[in-house]
Amino acid sequence: MRGKNIAIRDIQKILLRKSRSIVLSAVLGGLLLWGISALLLPAMYTTAASLYIYSSSERQQEDNPDITSSELTASQQLADTCGVIIQSNSVLGKVIEKLGLSISEEQLRDKIEVTTVNETEVISVSVSDTSPKQAKNIANTIADVLPDEFERVVKAGGVEVVDYAEEPDKPSSPNIPLNTFAGVLAGILISCGVIFLREYFDTRVRDEEELSEYFNYEIPVLGVIPSLEETAEDKNPKRSRKRNEKNSKSKGKRVILADIKKMLKSDSPFRIKESYNLVRAKLLFTTRGEKCPVYVVTSSRSDEGKTINSINMAISFAMAGKKTLLIDADLRNPTLHKYFRVSSNPGLSEVLARIQKEINVIRTEQENLFFLRAGEIPPNPAELLESPFFGQLLEHLEEKFDCIFIDMPPMGIVADAAIVNEHVTGYILVVRAMEMEYAEIKWTVDKLKSFNANLVGFLLNDVSGSGGKYSEYGYYGYYGAK
Repeated sequence: MRGKNIAIRDIQKILLRKSRSIVLSAVLGGLLLWGISALLLPAMYTTAASLYIYSSSERQQEDNPDITSSELTASQQLADTCGVIIQSNSVLGKVIEKLGLSISEEQLRDKIEVTTVNETEVISVSVSDTSPKQAKNIANTIADVLPDEFERVVKAGGVEVVDYAEEPDKPSSPNIPLNTFAGVLAGILISCGVIFLREYFDTRVRDEEELSEYFNYEIPVLGVIPSLEETAEDKNPKRSRKRNEKNSKSKGKRVILADIKKMLKSDSPFRIKESYNLVRAKLLFTTRGEKCPVYVVTSSRSDEGKTINSINMAISFAMAGKKTLLIDADLRNPTLHKYFRVSSNPGLSEVLARIQKEINVIRTEQENLFFLRAGEIPPNPAELLESPFFGQLLEHLEEKFDCIFIDMPPMGIVADAAIVNEHVTGYILVVRAMEMEYAEIKWTVDKLKSFNANLVGFLLNDVSGSGGKYSEYGYYGYYGAK
């Protein structure tokens, strides 16, 4: 998906999602250019003297008022020549001397601009300076010095002053309103450019439509789970996960109180309950006619929300009146028992190792929900799951329950989940939004396909509710408010 052409509908989504950043960039750009213009750039004053160039000194005689076409052409050509003479060191040196300026000819030349007025024999000598009085004096001194210098150099024609320069009463630059608008526009363009570049090369999963499109709509998205953070300190998913990671490093992988609060309950937010209801409906539709479907819940890597989603899907089925069993088959790092606040053994590993024959299924506080613990961590988890006893155990349990969910280790770390393929209905792959890379997901999907596994669909987890179409999880927020 990323690294390819972005469609117009994607552009609209991006602009909507990043509208705050774009507005902020526009404001900052405008303020920056305003500050530079108003506080850093010196005010420049511009004034101009107008001069008329003629081809013969006789044109000054009042008794010869006629102008021939050849004289007019010659005057227009002399106007261009005059522009060169004005900016010569000879003229500029005399101006500096008369005004007593402490600048060089080159510095004075930078202040002067000579233009021909509409291809006529009239030229405009514009002077810009930080002092309006000095700009006027320079322009008028050039007008006074030029006639003699022009006649000395050209020896034909002459110069007459049409208008002397006047002292300007307001600066010509910087144009603060125009510069501020340019800053706003630059901020918008730069921010949009950066955003689209990041979007183009960003390979993380963003939404269900994009995820479905990446896999050519061959693998359905079972549902979109909004961020499950319930407490004020957990409303920032990244901050919450960083805190959990810190706790994990210092005290081992553990379930903190905030994690337990994410478990689905009757009083959970409407959009959370409805998102799991949608997942349940899709799963029931895909397995119509099967007495007791068995789903393996896995992910590409750890910290994708696999375990909490296993629990909540099982709770959702139990709430719908389905007698549901949740099995912790993560025999390498069992966690589910911590959510239910019970010990981890005895459980699955003891049954598979034939250490005990009794299957210790626990009835949870949620009506219709039962739990089979992982048991003691064995030295050979893959061998236990691959043994025929696992299939026999599932056959026995399928007779007693309406639905079974199995929480297993991430496929991107170990192959435990794939080992049980022949005994299960299908796999649910949990994907955390804005963190998982498409390459990782594709690798997991390809690995499942190599085992001829039935990938029932994706569960897009932890979708931010800070705006866009998931802000209230679509129309669910509207009905939930009723």
